[in-house]
Amino acid sequence: MKQLVLFLLFLVPAFAFAGGDTLSLKTISSRDSLVLNHSIDSLENAIVSYSATFLKSPYRYGGHSRKGFDCSGFVSTVYKNFGITLPHSSKGMYTTGQPIELQDVRKGDLLLFKNTNHRRKGIGHVAIVTEARDGNIVFIHSATHLGVRYDNLSAPYYTKHYYQAIRLVLPDSLKVK
Repeated sequence: MKQLVLFLLFLVPAFAFAGGDTLSLKTISSRDSLVLNHSIDSLENAIVSYSATFLKSPYRYGGHSRKGFDCSGFVSTVYKNFGITLPHSSKGMYTTGQPIELQDVRKGDLLLFKNTNHRRKGIGHVAIVTEARDGNIVFIHSATHLGVRYDNLSAPYYTKHYYQAIRLVLPDSLKVK
């Protein structure tokens, strides 16, 4: 219970509610997991806030814990905390969402990037959008050289390797009621 209270003290201030939005939390079997009954905007904010708690975690191929993440391990770990199960591969994540145009991207959407290894084709990297405003898209991801960090899609490297943005299809239990 003490851990839940501490988590709530961290999580709740991260939300800026307008127009009377409310957030209700209900614990489930895993002591670190939450089921959020809220608006989509609240879920997006929660995902972005939770993902930031992993900043500076190291990169580790196949990793999916604070000891080290690869890109898809990071994304799947973040979403798993909210009851959303994703494949542990960036290519697999592509099939779990609906493609969207860059001008429609919002917090919580996924960005997919082309594989940079010349021997491999297709999708090779995934990231979570943390900000999308006035054409500026910032994302958080686990980079091979620096671990979990923020980057901007307008950086030449990411612009060159950008493949597609997707919006995940949420389970009915997480949709606005």
